[in-house]
Amino acid sequence: IQKYFFVEMRGTQSLLASARSVPGRQWGGKWRKVWKYTPTRKANTRKYFDRVSNNWKIVSTPYLNVEEEHNSVKAQ
Repeated sequence: IQKYFFVEMRGTQSLLASARSVPGRQWGGKWRKVWKYTPTRKANTRKYFDRVSNNWKIVSTPYLNVEEEHNSVKAQ
């Protein structure tokens, strides 16, 4: 009985060990781990896209208009 128990446990341990380790990079490739899409991850994604859109708004509007820019270059 002990011998059978040992063989069964060994098989279980090898299965668990293979399930835990991911070869190579953890989040990319054929054997990658798949992220769980949690509410926290959803909120962080939304914050990221809000930050990107805010950056685009800032970059797309110039600090000086054309006349102010022309006058500042003339003064230099």
